[in-house]
Order: sequence, then C-alpha cells, then structure tokens
Amino acid sequence: MLLKEKTAVVTGASAGIGRASALRFAQEGARVVLADIQDAEGAAVASAIVQTAARPARLARGLLRDRHRAPGRRRLHRHVTEG
Repeated sequence: MLLKEKTAVVTGASAGIGRASALRFAQEGARVVLADIQDAEGAAVASAIVQTAARPARLARGLLRDRHRAPGRRRLHRHVTEG
C-alpha cells in the first residue's frame, strides 16, 4: 500500500477522473476525503470506496460551494484536519 497513513482530498470526486482517483487512492491505502458540489453522487462514491477498498471515506458535504472564497477553503481544511 503506497499511501498508507496518508490523506487524499479529492475534489470533483463524484464522477470521471475525480471518482477514479478517489477509488485508486483508497485502494492504495489512503484515507480519502471526497469533496464535490453533488452530494448524492459523492455519497455513492464514498459507499463504493467502503465496498471495494474496505476503507472508510468521508464526504465533505456542501463545503465546495464557497471554494473560491477563503471561508470555504478554511472549512474544507478543518473538515480534513479535525475529522
């Protein structure tokens, strides 16, 4: 496991490259925090990680709506570091 004891924050995690990256990071042993503006699809990816990689995954719900503003970035950082 190349990423054991590492944390990967994946934005755009509900589809495409973001989804594939999140799944791969989990398979390699990373703790994965998923961030996307599509909460339902992000939750499905978190569920897929639990089922396929047997690892917990966290979904940062609603935090990217302010991604271009400092408060949104700070909330995402807190979600990752305090979780």
